[in-house]
Amino acid sequence: MLNDLNIKLIGRKLGRPPKSGKEKFDPGDRNPIEGKFGQGKTRYGLGLIKARLQGTSETWVSLIMLVLNLVRMARDGALLIFVLILEALEGIKLEFTRTISRSWLDRGTTKMGYSLTY
Repeated sequence: MLNDLNIKLIGRKLGRPPKSGKEKFDPGDRNPIEGKFGQGKTRYGLGLIKARLQGTSETWVSLIMLVLNLVRMARDGALLIFVLILEALEGIKLEFTRTISRSWLDRGTTKMGYSLTY
């Protein structure tokens, strides 16, 4: 009726306010997230960071979160692939050092002139 007469009301509308456009989350959805922060605080010292610079604090938090993710990956078994890759690289490294040490043994002396044969 007021619109028909071109009358504008100034003030809050009466009654229950309309729902906002924001999505409402179930309180239980945040429980795992809050649990991870609690685990970071109790087990990994997330609550004990005393860094003074913002960049240093952010680095500490990032590293603690990295450790939390690595622990979860290890628990889930995804770290197994990472370990297998490291073991393969370690095997390559061992073979390389054996080859190098054999070449040094074939020479019979080190750079310092010490004898390698007994």
